[in-house]
Amino acid sequence: MWVNTTTHVKLSNVESVRTALLESADTKIGLSRRTGLSFATCATIIREMATSGEVIPGEQVLTTGGRPSRVYHYNPHYAHILGLYVSNAAGNNEIVCSTSTSIGDTISRAAFSPVVIDCRAIESIITGAIEQDSKIKAIGIGVPGIVHRGAVGECDVADLRGVPLAEKIREKFALPTVVENDMNLTAFGYYHRHAGELDSLVVVILPKGNGPGTGIIVDGKMLRGHSGFAGEVHSLPDDYNSIFQTARDEETLLPALAKMLATVIVMVNPQRIVLTGGLLHEGVVEPLVRICHGLLPPQHCPELVFQEDCGDEYLEGLRLKTHESLRYHNRPAPGE
Repeated sequence: MWVNTTTHVKLSNVESVRTALLESADTKIGLSRRTGLSFATCATIIREMATSGEVIPGEQVLTTGGRPSRVYHYNPHYAHILGLYVSNAAGNNEIVCSTSTSIGDTISRAAFSPVVIDCRAIESIITGAIEQDSKIKAIGIGVPGIVHRGAVGECDVADLRGVPLAEKIREKFALPTVVENDMNLTAFGYYHRHAGELDSLVVVILPKGNGPGTGIIVDGKMLRGHSGFAGEVHSLPDDYNSIFQTARDEETLLPALAKMLATVIVMVNPQRIVLTGGLLHEGVVEPLVRICHGLLPPQHCPELVFQEDCGDEYLEGLRLKTHESLRYHNRPAPGE
């Protein structure tokens, strides 16, 4: 038990230093102050991380004692992150593949249009990406469907339904793998791109050809629910799927959308709702706010904003969640 506890403490300390360096470069003394760890502990961790190439020694700076100290930088190319998101919006199959550094800089990005989107198609794209970039150390996949413990449930992409996708990809490539709902990732990426502005957030999409979806962030965390079903507003009793797919004008669309938003607002009370998707545009925000204020007390209604394209937020959320798996996957499981 002592060994296990010691191992967890060391991993926790390493993670504290890693997190601090990802935020900004620093000296050992600075890291000690920021993390609350002793100078000796920080020095040992930095030495090990420098040996592995995870940190890069930089310039020397003068400290209050007059003796110069070395500044250490996190190496953005220590591990690359591979993110893929799959889509069949309006019946068009697409897999977007993006490789990025540990700090989020995009290295490469490509789009594919396979005839069928299934596990084999995804594996083929991953194989090609790894052949081109041997530094890929973690894989993330976003899907338009319910995900529970890495397995895909109900999904707009029929050939992924019921597939334990994370397990299959992890076994084939022996790399940490994350599979997550597309709207959860989009909301997570948006939240982190607006760090400090928000405490809670909902991203609502109304695409052409598919049902509505939401991603919910509360206190910086994805709201998934017990089985990954949180945010699946298309399953509400009002049958929003058919309402939005058959609406011919905004006089029909907006009251239904406002009613759906009211349901979300009452349950989550978000600070901001971001609207996106092919059925929406900037001009719907003002009338939608008026309708919502007629349904709920205005002081409890969130800010409504429209954003035409949330693709960058999607990829950022995918990168962040995938990088988390890379940072934590070597931790011993409880009881090991």
